[in-house]
Amino acid sequence: MYGYDKDNFIIFMEEIKGQTVRDYIASLGDLRTPENQILMENLGVLVGRAISNLHSQRIMHGDLTTSNMLLPESSFQETLPAAATAAAASELEKHVLESAEKAAIMAAQNESLRASRQASASTQSSSHSSTSSSGEEEKLEEMKSQVHAHLKPMVMPTKVALLDLGLSFQSDLVEDRAVDLYVMERAIQTTHLHSELFLHVIYNTYKNCNVLGNKVMTRLNEVRQRGRKRSMVG
Repeated sequence: MYGYDKDNFIIFMEEIKGQTVRDYIASLGDLRTPENQILMENLGVLVGRAISNLHSQRIMHGDLTTSNMLLPESSFQETLPAAATAAAASELEKHVLESAEKAAIMAAQNESLRASRQASASTQSSSHSSTSSSGEEEKLEEMKSQVHAHLKPMVMPTKVALLDLGLSFQSDLVEDRAVDLYVMERAIQTTHLHSELFLHVIYNTYKNCNVLGNKVMTRLNEVRQRGRKRSMVG
């Protein structure tokens, strides 16, 4: 909202063209595929930040559902997912280290063989070492190709707008923040199948971005155990 004219009963608001998070998730299909997990992780970061920013202003939404979250058309960009980059880099690094370790063991074994065998046996051992090393190099190149294929840019949203604050209210209480998240959690669980990763990333992001994050997460566990939702009337 940009402003309002109380005398003439006019509210000046921004028009945002886009699709709801609910429709976006529905369009993805099976959320368990590797590609969709990357997209959902990215979405979870955006949602977690948006809710954290709202709570930082002492505003409780009151009705956090994916139907009340909008992805602006202008926010979709082709980008290299950071999560995929980290995972792929870690996978490649692990393989390189394993290859180096194998090569070191092989070299030590070959050195021992050269010291104890005749020249002909030593030549055969060297030939075997060369063949094995070549095999390791081929595996490494294959792994690199897989990593590069996995790191192809993807079209992903970069912003989430929270809508419909008709039930919103101001609060300084950790309890109200936890209940706000619990309402969202129940809405996501009943609307989107296989949304565990999505919720996990939302909470992780919220915890890392919000000064009260750890306290809110602790209280959220208590709210879950009570198995009820507090009244969200503003």
